[in-house]
Amino acid sequence: MKIISWNCNCAFRNKYQLLPPADVLIVQESESPEFLQKHSVCLPFLRHLWVGKRAHKGLSIFCNAGTDVKIADFYNEAFEFVVPVEVQRKGRCFILWAVWTQAEGNDCYNGYVVTLTKAMMYYEKYLREDSLIVGDFNSNARWNEHFKREFNHDSLVAFLEKNKFFSLYHRLAGCTHGAEQEATIFMYRDEKRPYYIDYVFAHEKTLDKRTVFKIGTYDNWSKYSDHMPLFVEIAD
Repeated sequence: MKIISWNCNCAFRNKYQLLPPADVLIVQESESPEFLQKHSVCLPFLRHLWVGKRAHKGLSIFCNAGTDVKIADFYNEAFEFVVPVEVQRKGRCFILWAVWTQAEGNDCYNGYVVTLTKAMMYYEKYLREDSLIVGDFNSNARWNEHFKREFNHDSLVAFLEKNKFFSLYHRLAGCTHGAEQEATIFMYRDEKRPYYIDYVFAHEKTLDKRTVFKIGTYDNWSKYSDHMPLFVEIAD
């Protein structure tokens, strides 16, 4: 199964063709189906789910033939951009959490990783072995002390690891959080301002399967977005 997550920095209608084929795509800062229809844009995906308040800038989940997606009945709109999605593929169904964390209003101290941690605690009973948590977390262990939040990156990681969920990149690269040698965002598209803030968390039993994980490179993607896409392939 192939999954891509990409904060496209808006105007996905002009960028979707840049991505290789995938079964599921999670696209932050993308347009709503109504926006696309109004502008006579038809994207070549089987299904398009979307969450957001601004039609030009929300969270999309797309799927292609052979896979289907729907927002789970237990979705809690209080955690608007942490969306549990039922993915059906090859006769089985699993939950994928599509993530795009943001500040709460103008309060960056109580949003981002705080919201995501609260959401994961709320959804804990739904975290099963075949679940995946994927997207733009806007979080890194290097910022723990700077922001002094109620919950920080370490507390999120500790909670997920207690439930046997681990970052795919960190497991495969053999590094700790905050010690990443690659970046998923170059702030303001500046190559000298790299950060690692986009993640895929999977259950340890999923990590035992054949898994491929790649991050798009600055040279290939910075002209389109400050975020680099994540490419994931997990054996069915």
